[in-house]
Amino acid sequence: AAERWLFAGCLGSIGRPLGDGGRAGAAAGAESEERSLASHAQGIDLEQKIGDLSRLREACLFDGRTADAQEAEEAILACRARLEERAERGVDVLNPSQALLEAAQQFGLDLSDPKARGKVDQLLWETHQA
Repeated sequence: AAERWLFAGCLGSIGRPLGDGGRAGAAAGAESEERSLASHAQGIDLEQKIGDLSRLREACLFDGRTADAQEAEEAILACRARLEERAERGVDVLNPSQALLEAAQQFGLDLSDPKARGKVDQLLWETHQA
């Protein structure tokens, strides 16, 4: 959540044409969300976010924005905790085996769909945090 907040302020308006009432930005946001779900479902999202957040933290430190740098550091720690949680799981929903695909199908889940894998991954994370 912290990383989304950090990037929303920094990058939210980049590439949005002026004078369209935000419609192009909303469409770009939906497309960005689709890409995010796909990368999330492949498990590459967190490594990339850690790299992006590290660069953001360094830029904030360079500019003397220590509070922003601290928030970026907290987001990095959260991403690392999520990676650790994924590594400790008994199943890999982001790269499901054929047996897992079949077992999930019995519960009405299609783990061949990147969105479904991303949702299950998110639910497992939320359960871990509880």
